[in-house]
Amino acid sequence: RIQILFEVMATRKRKRDDDDFKQELLDLGVMESEIEEIIKIQISFPNLSPYECRRKYTMKKNEEQLKALGLDVLKNTLKLPKREKSFYAPQKKRIKTETSPQEPSRRSSRIAGIEAISYNEKNMPAEEPEVKPIYVPKKKAPKIELADSFDINSTDALPVLHTMKSDVKPKLSPSTVDDLSNVVLNKTGIVKVCNARITAMSMLQGDVVLVASGSKWGDIGLCRYYNNEALLVHHQPHNDVIGCLNFQSNKLYSCSYDGSVKFFDPEKVKSSVVYNKEEVWIRYFDFHTANELLLANVLGQVHHVDQRTGNSEKQFPPKENVKKFGSLWCIDVNKYDRNYFATSSNNGNVVLWDVRQNNNYVDVYQHSKTVNSAFFDNVNGKTLLTTSLDDKLGVLEFTEKSKLAVTRTISHDNYTGRWITKFRAMWLPNSNEYFTIGSMRKYPRCLQVFSVKGCKQFDIYDEDYMVSIQSFGLVHQSTGSIVGGNASGYNYIFSQPQ
Repeated sequence: RIQILFEVMATRKRKRDDDDFKQELLDLGVMESEIEEIIKIQISFPNLSPYECRRKYTMKKNEEQLKALGLDVLKNTLKLPKREKSFYAPQKKRIKTETSPQEPSRRSSRIAGIEAISYNEKNMPAEEPEVKPIYVPKKKAPKIELADSFDINSTDALPVLHTMKSDVKPKLSPSTVDDLSNVVLNKTGIVKVCNARITAMSMLQGDVVLVASGSKWGDIGLCRYYNNEALLVHHQPHNDVIGCLNFQSNKLYSCSYDGSVKFFDPEKVKSSVVYNKEEVWIRYFDFHTANELLLANVLGQVHHVDQRTGNSEKQFPPKENVKKFGSLWCIDVNKYDRNYFATSSNNGNVVLWDVRQNNNYVDVYQHSKTVNSAFFDNVNGKTLLTTSLDDKLGVLEFTEKSKLAVTRTISHDNYTGRWITKFRAMWLPNSNEYFTIGSMRKYPRCLQVFSVKGCKQFDIYDEDYMVSIQSFGLVHQSTGSIVGGNASGYNYIFSQPQ
């Protein structure tokens, strides 16, 4: 009985093994008609795996096919060609180099019994004096700090207010581009004008250099530079990032992310509100007429505001098309045909608008990334200059009222990152051929002057004192001075040599 029980258990185990073996063959892609043949091979060779049994079956099947075709005899007659002997290049004989004779090894005089040589103090060689390295301190400019500034309501600020109120026009024969290449940075021309990063700058074109700089904290510094002396006045009209500054009719206008547009009147020495909506960030503005402003906000809207009433009369584009044009970064009115203005946005669009038709735009030019600025030239308004984060400067022709034609694209590194104010290519006063822009070049840090033909004219730099990236480069027409602004709140004033 025990023997019969063992035989039954062995049969069941063999059946289970056969079932597992069949399942593994099916997993290998074996057809069911071939499984029985492979199992016979497995019985003859029980130590082989299913894969090896299948391989052996395939080899057996291939041999049977060769015999059926009569190719088995031909296979035995075929012989592989003999391998040719490889050719080895003869090795060059090494030339033995003559070795220098070895010096005798050093031996101890004490062990050899030789007395040590004694020296007297008179016979001792004199010690050489220690040479200390000469320390040359780095040059540091005597910067004018914010603590040296005056409040806008103090009597010390009167020269700045007087310069703002004066109606002196620029000279008829301004400095040429060649004159700008000769400017130098005076030690008194480095001025701390703001508490934080400069986000907007504007220059009053008169007989004296007067620059307004706004920061990301909402404060404004007014710097008057005359006879190599800087006078700084400071005040705080806003409590958030200042997007744009503009001198108009002896007043300084400013817009901010706090949703307000204000102007400072030097006669009354106070700031007044033109427009205020806290829920909308105002990023840029320009004048349509002396009393009408066009405001560009982050929602992609342009508001036509009359400062006499403070109300928004029109909106570009209509509310249903706002998302199509993206968040606006800049707006500029054509000074020679004020019915047209251009906007730039974060979706790469440069859009041409007509104030007379607010339902639709006139034309669009597309960059691949955010467009920081778009400015018409100051000569005839026929050239539009754009700056984009796709590392391109666009020169667009505005000859026909229906489209913007691309004249040239100039390669320029515009990727400033998060902590540097974005570059904006800005026209030289009374020029439609040359413009200034900041530079990401590491050494020396500089401002650059380009032509619309794509040629860099020259760099404006000072290796000793200007060691930061300049986001702005404003040119004063009558004195030929150039003022830069950086992320630390400093102005660098380059003036003509005396």
